[in-house]
Amino acid sequence: MPTQDEIARGAIAKRGKPSAVPGNVKLTMTFDLKRSLAEQLSAHAIREGVSMEAVILDLVKEAMR
Repeated sequence: MPTQDEIARGAIAKRGKPSAVPGNVKLTMTFDLKRSLAEQLSAHAIREGVSMEAVILDLVKEAMR
């Protein structure tokens, strides 16, 4: 029986695409968000001068700590 980590590695091997950054993988995701949350994320990105993807990635990294 495979472990959860082994299953996760297999899932990323199937879904992930090669990245230009060594050791990274590109994942494409679609989010179905409430408009107000999408607007908040967009405003945050504009204030920080970054993309909305960068804001979401920072939130995910912070949540994983």
